[in-house]
Amino acid sequence: MDRFVVSLSLVAAVGLGALAPASAQAAPPPLVSSAAAVPATTATGTVSVRLLRSSGTALGLPGAAVRLVGAWPFERDATTDSTGALTFADVPVGSRYWLSVTPPPTAGHGRRTPVMTTDLTVRADAPTAVDVTLPVGGTLGGRLVGPWPTPPAGLTVEVYGNRTGTSLTSVTDAEGRYFFSGMPTDLYTATVVAAPGAVPTVWRQDVEAETATTPASHVAAAPRYVHTTYDLQVVVDEPDPVNAPGPDLDGAVVTITDTATGAVMTQALDATSSPRKVAQFIVPSGRYTVGVETASHQRWWWAGQYVPVPLVRSAAEAVPISVTYGADRSTDVFLAPQSPTP
Repeated sequence: MDRFVVSLSLVAAVGLGALAPASAQAAPPPLVSSAAAVPATTATGTVSVRLLRSSGTALGLPGAAVRLVGAWPFERDATTDSTGALTFADVPVGSRYWLSVTPPPTAGHGRRTPVMTTDLTVRADAPTAVDVTLPVGGTLGGRLVGPWPTPPAGLTVEVYGNRTGTSLTSVTDAEGRYFFSGMPTDLYTATVVAAPGAVPTVWRQDVEAETATTPASHVAAAPRYVHTTYDLQVVVDEPDPVNAPGPDLDGAVVTITDTATGAVMTQALDATSSPRKVAQFIVPSGRYTVGVETASHQRWWWAGQYVPVPLVRSAAEAVPISVTYGADRSTDVFLAPQSPTP
């Protein structure tokens, strides 16, 4: 309403002035000097940023992208120096600034949502110091193998964090090796496809980032077989720890044996928090026995059925299964280890 009244008053004054004789019109206002028209200098301060490890010690991480945002249109971008620090100068005094830090993707700190700091206040009489903690992520590396004369190079391995939603990719090198760094703590599902339309190779792996008291984990995964299809897939379910306790499967090894030739192939199960673990094999057509050796070096053998059943003690008691090489669908074996009857 005030704005409306002011507008009307202005229009009325202009109209009346136009009707008055020239001699009665008011003299023009005096000129104002250009020096007086310059507004007073805005007070400024500084914002200093320092990157820290989880333990609270300085993290010398160069190249981290830092953004400082205040009242529109203020916005500054800079990167940390070799000591993991930087300073924004000439920042207008005020409150409600926010700051974000994004680590470089190859620095071992993951490609994650930026670390945010909000409600910063900038003062003229003292610098604003901001400490940002960036935990060092874990690493995961391994090797892919296949039925080809050379290692499977150029394949994309994807990992997805089941809790954090972290998604990372790695392309295998000339030796079929892949590597991930900067991984937040999570249970990851890894997937690789050997060719368009091929059956994916899938496994899971726990990775831990550093904490204030423990270092980041560096996981060396067991070799993984990749192929356009799998002839034999062994699914191992953890025993029920309450109703049907059995051996711990973390680090267990699945062994398949050709009943005709005695040839043996093994695949280590990942030491993860997942209750279901999978081993995939590429084998010639034939008949095989399938067994699991737990980390406690006790053997448990599949009893020859396609439902979860107890495992018997010896390979001689196991019922061989028939496997067809290159089938459109793998032969799935479900294992449910539990302590054998004495």
